[in-house]
Amino acid sequence: MAAPPIVPAFAASPVKDRDYAAAEFQALLTSWLASMGKRVINPAGPSPLAGTYGPSLSWIPQASAAGLNVCTSRMATPDVIRCSPPEQPIGSKDEATGRYLLVAGRRILGPLASRVGPQCLELADRLGLMLASFHFVESGRGWALAHVNCMPSLTQEEEVDAAVRLAGEEPDGRTIHDSRLRAAR
Repeated sequence: MAAPPIVPAFAASPVKDRDYAAAEFQALLTSWLASMGKRVINPAGPSPLAGTYGPSLSWIPQASAAGLNVCTSRMATPDVIRCSPPEQPIGSKDEATGRYLLVAGRRILGPLASRVGPQCLELADRLGLMLASFHFVESGRGWALAHVNCMPSLTQEEEVDAAVRLAGEEPDGRTIHDSRLRAAR
């Protein structure tokens, strides 16, 4: 869920009232999802509920601490890595050029897994994410992280399998019975 559904009772209300109702409903949904703990794959936040992981300024320090080069601007950090990543829509990834990596629980998949996999796994842990894709661009210092997506498109068979297995794990790491995993698939 990238955003809360529109509250039908406010559909004919003035814009100001609809916006207020939407904000309150999002707060209620966020609180409800947070109350479920680890049963929710990625934690809900104030904006958005899922999808892109906030503005880059929110994850850049954590990415740097995890040992990743980051694609930044002079506003974000004095240590500039010059690159200009395209803005990715929610649910997309730059798979044609092999510039992404998927983390699904403790599984690391994608063309860059051998190069930056452990660092992305550490970043996912730091951000509290169990499922995310990390998009990179080439820079003067190798690969630089340009985008974090909490709602990856899962276009490869192995990615779908990893996400299904993640959804089939209990919060303590035990796997739910395999027949339930086959049904989820």
